[in-house]
Amino acid sequence: MSNPISTENQQPTGDIHGGAEIRRLVDAFYAKVQLDPLLGPVFNDVAKVDWGEHLPKLYAFWESVLFGSGDYRGNPMLAHLHLDGKETLTWEMFERWLALFHETVDELFFGPVAHRIKLASANMGQVIHSRVQMMRKGSPLTGGGGEKEYARRS
Repeated sequence: MSNPISTENQQPTGDIHGGAEIRRLVDAFYAKVQLDPLLGPVFNDVAKVDWGEHLPKLYAFWESVLFGSGDYRGNPMLAHLHLDGKETLTWEMFERWLALFHETVDELFFGPVAHRIKLASANMGQVIHSRVQMMRKGSPLTGGGGEKEYARRS
C-alpha cells in the first residue's frame, strides 16, 4: 500500500453493507497503521507485511465476521502468537490498534453494522491479547505448553 488513503475531512456515508465498504475501511485503516509511530514499525519492520497479499485476507476476514461469508481462511490467533515471538505485543499496541480502527470506522460509516464491527474488534482484541499473554506465561488454559511449546510450534 504505497498511497495512504486519507479519511481527513470525510463525512460518514452510511453503514457498511458489503465488500466495497469493507475494502474502503480496511484500506483507510491500514494506511494509518503503516504511518503510526507505535504500530507502523511492528507491521512494516517486524512482520514485514506484504500488503498486496495481506489486505485481501483482511477483506475476507471482516466479510466473514460481519456477513458470515465464510471466505476467510486463516488463523489470526496463530499469526499474533508468531508475531509475539518476534516482538512483544503489548496492551498499549492493542489499544492503539483499536483506537485507530474505531476512529476510521467513525470517520467513514455510521449505523448498526458499523457499531457491530467496533464491538467485534474490541472483543477480538481482548481475546487475542489475553491468549497471547497466557501462552507467553505458560497458562494451563493453553494446554500447559507455555513458552517452550510456543517456541517449538513457531
